[in-house]
Amino acid sequence: DLHSFPTRRSSDLLSSLAWAQSIAADDSYRYVWGGEGAVDGGYDCSGLVQEYLARRGIAVAHLADTQARDPQGTTVPSLEQAQVGDLLFWGTGRYWHVAIYAGDGMMVSADSPASGINYEPIWGTVTLIKRF
Repeated sequence: DLHSFPTRRSSDLLSSLAWAQSIAADDSYRYVWGGEGAVDGGYDCSGLVQEYLARRGIAVAHLADTQARDPQGTTVPSLEQAQVGDLLFWGTGRYWHVAIYAGDGMMVSADSPASGINYEPIWGTVTLIKRF
């Protein structure tokens, strides 16, 4: 029945996105190069995405470029077709940044030591979108 939402998959996605947004709102989590959570004091971009996907039951490596090339995901042709929970990547030839699409032109992104982990408008030119 199409009206029996949320499905397990969509509820996992939404609760995982809510978790990522809570990390962005919690200033006790910093941007930490190579970070994978509280034990490291924070996350880098691919560490945040790795945990977000793990909460959805999806295992990926901890590198933006490797996540972009992971065969589990499917490519979304354009930002206009992106759905909440899709991954946004930046880079050409090699992907150097990844964030989580939150809808309405917003994303959750672990940006840098200076700017931290944020819920913010999409910046720059997204060069790849993947749906897991």
